[in-house]
Amino acid sequence: MSKCYDRYLKMLLYTFFITKNKFILTDFKWELYNWRETAEYSTEMKQFACTLYLCSSKVYDYVRKILKLPHSSILRTASGYLHAQLLRLTIGKLSDIGITVLAVTSDATAHSVQMAKALGIHIDGDNMKCTFQHPSSSSQQIAYFFDSCHLLRLIRNAFQNFQSVHFLNGTAHWQHLVELVALEEQELPNLERIPRKLANLKNHILKLNCAAQLFSESVAGALECLLSLGLPPFQNCTGTIHFLRLINNLFDIFNSRNYYGKGFRGPLLPETFNKINHVLIEAKTIFVTLADTSNNQIIKGKRKLGFLGFLLNAESLKWLYQNYVSPKIMPFPYLLTYKFSQDHLELFLKLLRQVSVTVSNLTCMAFQKAYHNVETRYRLQDEVFLSEVSILDISIARRTDLALWTVQRQYGVSIVKTLFDKEDICCDWSDCLLSEALLDLSDHRRNLTCCASYIADKLSTLLTCEDCISALYTSDLKTSKIGSLLCVKKENVLDKLDKH
Repeated sequence: MSKCYDRYLKMLLYTFFITKNKFILTDFKWELYNWRETAEYSTEMKQFACTLYLCSSKVYDYVRKILKLPHSSILRTASGYLHAQLLRLTIGKLSDIGITVLAVTSDATAHSVQMAKALGIHIDGDNMKCTFQHPSSSSQQIAYFFDSCHLLRLIRNAFQNFQSVHFLNGTAHWQHLVELVALEEQELPNLERIPRKLANLKNHILKLNCAAQLFSESVAGALECLLSLGLPPFQNCTGTIHFLRLINNLFDIFNSRNYYGKGFRGPLLPETFNKINHVLIEAKTIFVTLADTSNNQIIKGKRKLGFLGFLLNAESLKWLYQNYVSPKIMPFPYLLTYKFSQDHLELFLKLLRQVSVTVSNLTCMAFQKAYHNVETRYRLQDEVFLSEVSILDISIARRTDLALWTVQRQYGVSIVKTLFDKEDICCDWSDCLLSEALLDLSDHRRNLTCCASYIADKLSTLLTCEDCISALYTSDLKTSKIGSLLCVKKENVLDKLDKH
């Protein structure tokens, strides 16, 4: 009886998955890798095992107790190849409904590298191949990108691990960033007491904070200013400045969002291609010569993916330009590289989690229901309902571990001896009103003005009381019944919120 039941259950499960996943089993050109003792499994059983594992690993482990299936570790080692085939299948389905795929983006992980290699991508400094064949058209190629935020994280981790990296134009030292964070913790003196030759220190240090990105122009500018001052910890930071600026320029090139963006944050146009291509060539020249303190070439070691990923992205970007922007017959006057970011996927997943807050781990049915809710909201509302979700927030949130404050947290940087007298660089403005702050364009208050203006604008659109709205911008603290709603305090803290 037990044998008959097991046989019936096997047939039932097999029939169910063959029926439910017929489109996968028929359309999927399975390329099975790393099967142990393959003679024990028929082609249909291998297809069934792969389909079941892709649907749910937990279900696979449960069914494996009943059916004789390969261990899940065998399938995990081949997940990159399976994902490559799923990607081909998806692109083919999109082609069937009239959607042309020009490029794909993945995160920078070991499985993604395996998937890229299975697609035919070559990630090698000497032999780089950035495109793979379209599954529905032998004459069409598709470009491959790694997500820039993931690549930045890998480069940051490699930089911290090596502490010092040597390249053609110098040496970059991680310790310079640690020293910069230590200097940032100091109290700067009164503006009148700063010598004239140190005036640039105020402009850079005050604008810099521990939330700034490690690979940014602000950090490079601060180090450059400190180098010009001749401070001992920053005497040999020329290579660090060059390295930080190069990585920052690379990220800006692959993060252009606006047609009217300036510099490398602008679109890829025929007019800007030469300037952008110069940075890409410089990056390749430097990355292929990067070496650690033992003079081992980094792009040949274990922490090579961040650097090779940017080189692959550079080749893909140039390929897209030459095939879709440069020819006059193509309908693309320019390219905005932010379109290739995974931020859009992160934003979409965040939307799904918002409409399915009761589900910790999305199943297929929960995903379908959440997607329907998102689609319905967008159709029924004239205004985008995401009042608190921003693409900018997603991008910044994905790079929080690249901020200066992470260096302070990891190294436990403490306040060192101050360079000057311990007095505030600006006079006390704890009683300054919002209206006065808006008129004060000093360096220290400019950042505060931006925050205060944002808060005031948001409140003015939400408040319905005319007295409350006028209290936002009143300049007379002695006015009866109407006190200043916002009172600015130093260190960018809102001190008071008077009750009306």
